[in-house]
Amino acid sequence: MLGYLLFWWLVGQSQDLHFSQFSATPSYINPALTGKFNGDGRFTLNHRSQWRSVTVPYQTFAATADFSKLGSTPKLGTGVSVYYDKAGDSKLTTFKFDFALSYSLKLTYDNKHSLSMGLQGGLKNMTIDYSALRFDNQYNGTQYDANLTTGEAFTYNKLLAATASSGIAYFYVDHKKVLVAGIGVYNLISSNQSFFATGSSPLDKRVNSYVGGELALNDKQILMPTVFFSKQGKLKEIIFGGKFKQVVFEDNRYYRAVSGGLYFRNRDALFITGNLEINDLNFGISYDLNVSGLRKASSYRGAYEVSLIYVYSANRAGSRKFSSCPVFI
Repeated sequence: MLGYLLFWWLVGQSQDLHFSQFSATPSYINPALTGKFNGDGRFTLNHRSQWRSVTVPYQTFAATADFSKLGSTPKLGTGVSVYYDKAGDSKLTTFKFDFALSYSLKLTYDNKHSLSMGLQGGLKNMTIDYSALRFDNQYNGTQYDANLTTGEAFTYNKLLAATASSGIAYFYVDHKKVLVAGIGVYNLISSNQSFFATGSSPLDKRVNSYVGGELALNDKQILMPTVFFSKQGKLKEIIFGGKFKQVVFEDNRYYRAVSGGLYFRNRDALFITGNLEINDLNFGISYDLNVSGLRKASSYRGAYEVSLIYVYSANRAGSRKFSSCPVFI
């Protein structure tokens, strides 16, 4: 029975994957952010490892590629994303593949105000390995005996479902300020996450909303505050904080900048981030300090993330200081 309850908690919560470095997973914040950056192509990689101090670490990987225009149509952005997550002794594995499309609309002639609308869809595959799980029926009174039956009626070890999401984002950009606000809605197709024939664990919709920006203090220093709110079923997440960016060197050929920030995720973690930018490469690292009720077991150790973003530009023009994309998140 204990094994069943643990298994239900792991699968039945039906919560989506989780990242602290949002800028390395733009399509996971809002499909409307697809193709919204200064350049032609953007390629991102992200890896997160969580709860190593408590149990078998949860390993999450993400890779995305998006483009600011479709052929000769600058209003259309396209992108593909892949997510992979493995959690716990059961090796509960989630693999997602999504394709996204966005449409940009200028609101003013000076291009300072604009909207972007996005759609995203794909497939999600989940698998589980029951062999590493232990149940109370397998204790013979003195010790664990793997030869005893579990007493559980497992039906499936694989699930396949379609995914769909949509979103809208507002942008204000000038030579000293950037403001971005948006809403993204995920899991528009509610799939059953239960591995039991008689069980039901529908995946709740996830709604992300955020506002943030970039404010140039001078030619070399930029503030990047953010407030982020996410809700999925009964679960809520509020994040607020920001980064400070220092441009070290910039001319027509070379660009160097460093940034660091501090964010708080309500009732969960305080996380620290840092970024190093070298021309079109942006390397990021972050660490979550667990401050929830689990901190007695975790010793405040939560998760670490590393990310890499590369932006390709055939003909770059203008300052790199403002990216016109949510790197401040």
